[in-house]
Amino acid sequence: MVRMQIYELLDRFELLYEDINPDISNLRRVVIDKDLPSLFRILENFEDKELTENIRSAVCDLNPWAFYKIYKNEDAEDFKKFILNKNIWSLFKILQKLYPDKQEILNDIIYSLFKVLNHLYPDKELIINDIKSLVITSFEPNDMIPSIFRLINKENIAEVKNIIMSDFSPKDMMHSLFRALNRMPTNLVKNIAVTTFQPEDMMHNLFKLLEIVEQNDAKNIALTKYEPEDMMHSLFRIVDKAENKNDVKNMALVKFEPNDIMYALFRLLDESPVELYNDIKLITMEEDVLNDDNIQPFFRILQYFINDELIDNFRRAVTGETFSTKMRPLFSTFKDDKFLRNYYTATNREHASGQARLNATFNVIATLMENNTVVTDLRAIVAHDNRPAMYNCLDYVLDSDLVRILERFEKEKPEYNLHDAFTQGQLRSKLWLLKHLRDIDLGTVFICAGWYGTLARAMFENDRIHFDKIRSFDIDPKCTEVADMINKQWNKEDWKFKALHSDILDVNYTEHSWTFWSIKNDRESHPLTDSPNTIINTSCEHIEKFTDWFNLIPKSKLVALQSNNYFEIKDHINCVNSLDEFKQQAPLNNIIYEGELELEKYTRYMIIGYK
Repeated sequence: MVRMQIYELLDRFELLYEDINPDISNLRRVVIDKDLPSLFRILENFEDKELTENIRSAVCDLNPWAFYKIYKNEDAEDFKKFILNKNIWSLFKILQKLYPDKQEILNDIIYSLFKVLNHLYPDKELIINDIKSLVITSFEPNDMIPSIFRLINKENIAEVKNIIMSDFSPKDMMHSLFRALNRMPTNLVKNIAVTTFQPEDMMHNLFKLLEIVEQNDAKNIALTKYEPEDMMHSLFRIVDKAENKNDVKNMALVKFEPNDIMYALFRLLDESPVELYNDIKLITMEEDVLNDDNIQPFFRILQYFINDELIDNFRRAVTGETFSTKMRPLFSTFKDDKFLRNYYTATNREHASGQARLNATFNVIATLMENNTVVTDLRAIVAHDNRPAMYNCLDYVLDSDLVRILERFEKEKPEYNLHDAFTQGQLRSKLWLLKHLRDIDLGTVFICAGWYGTLARAMFENDRIHFDKIRSFDIDPKCTEVADMINKQWNKEDWKFKALHSDILDVNYTEHSWTFWSIKNDRESHPLTDSPNTIINTSCEHIEKFTDWFNLIPKSKLVALQSNNYFEIKDHINCVNSLDEFKQQAPLNNIIYEGELELEKYTRYMIIGYK
């Protein structure tokens, strides 16, 4: 027996069943074309659809979000949060594990940027600590007010005013604060920024007054406990000297909450020789998420302390868009992770072969879909050309007993050569015929030279081919057994199908009687009689006495005939050169269809009409 190769079997089943079940096409593409999307289209019918889709998206679409849904590693969760969500705290968790010797500086970067400044600017430690106190300490008015008045003089009164009268937006306030700091001792203002005031109008009026009165009088007002008897003396001394006595009517303290002082405070460092000062003044640890403005500066600072390729990989991962850049930190960190190595190979389109990627994909799938027999069998076909696995997979995707019938023939009856009956040319020719017999009531069908019954089976499995029963005739007695087995379910169903050993010249096309050997009764059966409505012969090129046979067909019968111009085959004793020649050989009336089908090695001709 010439056994069909796996690719041939898959191709033939696709020809027969692709309109019924598209998964047969998916199966062929997986095995023959190594097509991964087709693999997942099959698996979604046998596994959790969400899991299947996540694996597909992670492998085929190179989707990092999908990958983290399937990758079960607690340590990798922080990689996802940082690279995909830009969560800065997750990065520090990663780095603390990877660089335990850098714990102190990492903690400083996380929790105290002022310690980082002290590392970078040791000569400015004093002023950095003063600024730190300004930012992180809560002060009462009595703590804050002396610093204000120590700072006030004619040269800087306007800037000190702006510090307080800035709508209490930290960015606005701090710019003015540090312009003042450039010209005055830091320790005098450390308490200005963070305190409680009420109402807003007071400070504006206060500075108007300070321009024309003695500072100590205004200072005495602010430093009191705000009881009338404590502050009235100073108050009225100010009022007596003021051009506008209404300037003091709203005097009180104003409230604001500095929540982002970092940007402006680094004015103090503008003269520093350290190159990172511009980067540092852009960094704030108030938020968990890095943004477009501070990502690059942040990583320059980080690399200053940890000069490692991994840090740059993290920077590229969080700023880049490509799959490879986003996954590189994970791949380089978890080199010993078997699952991750397989995933890397499965998605490495530049450096891994198609077969290697497919094998790796199966490894990924197998890990996530344990004990899935479909995965096991698919893998066995792809990796090892495993024939039993191929039949298993055909069985998974097709609801057809033809799969196991063919497997049985291979195992039990190797003397039968089914290969020729299932060539592309044979199947395409028969499907071509069925296309033009759709929605016609064929009644009882006689198939002449029916061979192994493949045409009959195709007719039974096509919902648009309508008939009552089929009788298949062939001069070769071996064909009877094969055809009955291939059409087994209809052979058992009230004789809807029966293959008969007979020369087609001996068939009565008006009313044909036949018998069979009854195994049940161990004897020949009583004669059965059939009267055909439709006569089909797709092997006219094999009929030696074609005219004699054709003349046996009664008038008014529907006749479907095929021949070809493939003269090179020894058994082709009745080929024709053209459709016209074929029509002359088999004249029909009321033609339903006539045409040609170009195949690889020959042209097939077909006529459908009435005798």
